[in-house]
Amino acid sequence: TAPEVLTDTLGAGLTAGTMPAGCTAAGQVITCTLATGAAIGTHTFVYTATVDAAAVTSVSNSVTTSTGNCASCTTTNPVAPRVAVNKTANPISGEAVEANDIVTYTVTVTVANSATAQAVSLTDTLSAGQTLLPASVQVPAGGACNAVASGLECSLAAGAAPGGYAFTYQVQVDAGATGTIGNTVVAGGGGGEEPDCQTCNTEHRIVEPIVNVTKSADPAGGAALHVGDTIQYTLTVNVAQAATTSDLILHDTPSVGLT
Repeated sequence: TAPEVLTDTLGAGLTAGTMPAGCTAAGQVITCTLATGAAIGTHTFVYTATVDAAAVTSVSNSVTTSTGNCASCTTTNPVAPRVAVNKTANPISGEAVEANDIVTYTVTVTVANSATAQAVSLTDTLSAGQTLLPASVQVPAGGACNAVASGLECSLAAGAAPGGYAFTYQVQVDAGATGTIGNTVVAGGGGGEEPDCQTCNTEHRIVEPIVNVTKSADPAGGAALHVGDTIQYTLTVNVAQAATTSDLILHDTPSVGLT
């Protein structure tokens, strides 16, 4: 009597693991042989396969036999989606900005393996020193955003197919901003493992203020004066790029003869 040969063909997205005695693997095909003369009873072959990064939607395999009858010899398992989130800024994170500058943020949701089974939530909390521009918000198909007190809350609907989805919005640096501005995105949902938030924080340094002081007089310098005349002095302070971070004290020392 010929040996019984079982052939299991793994579908795309499965990689054969360690084989037991009596089985060999060649690519996607696993072959197990039950030797001639096998005793009456149950004989098992136990082996593993790993779901790899190429798996899409579902993975399956199917066993055929050389002579025997095969019942329930095809299996199919859905593959959970993988969701990654990445955030970029223009100007890029780490660069200096000044009052009234516009910073553009882009949050990209990348879906892999299969469509999302649940909505993906994105919560972006903006630090003080920046103001969201609601009219700038752009969302992909299946996306939605709402401005909230802390920043922006967005979502990508369930059923999003594998691919990339970009949410874009802008903020304006406040006139009184000092130090740094930053924000943090927190992602959740998707129906698989928790989303992998790769780069979800950005920070920009507020440039130091530039302060220029000018002085003028009325009558202007050089004009002849008489005893009892009144001179009006005007000190003008021009602050540029950012708000001052400490008090500015000006000392004006009058010359002899002025009261």
